[in-house]
Amino acid sequence: HSTIIQQHWALPEGIAFDTPDAFFRRYHNKSTFETFLQHHNVKDAKLLYLGRIIHDIEINIWEVIIQIPSPQPSPGGRGS
Repeated sequence: HSTIIQQHWALPEGIAFDTPDAFFRRYHNKSTFETFLQHHNVKDAKLLYLGRIIHDIEINIWEVIIQIPSPQPSPGGRGS
């Protein structure tokens, strides 16, 4: 179920995301996604790998992009 909000109407309460006053936002050394992962204590190797890619996109815009090795597959072929 979704609600359409008319232009210029106040939005219902929610969680601010990637805005200057939001808890989940980018910082000078951390992407929004990395902030989210850290807050939720995520340890999944694939999500952390994705976080490093997003870091390069959001934070290292004007710097040399870091070459990130892909995570090693875990035994059994499933994610960690």
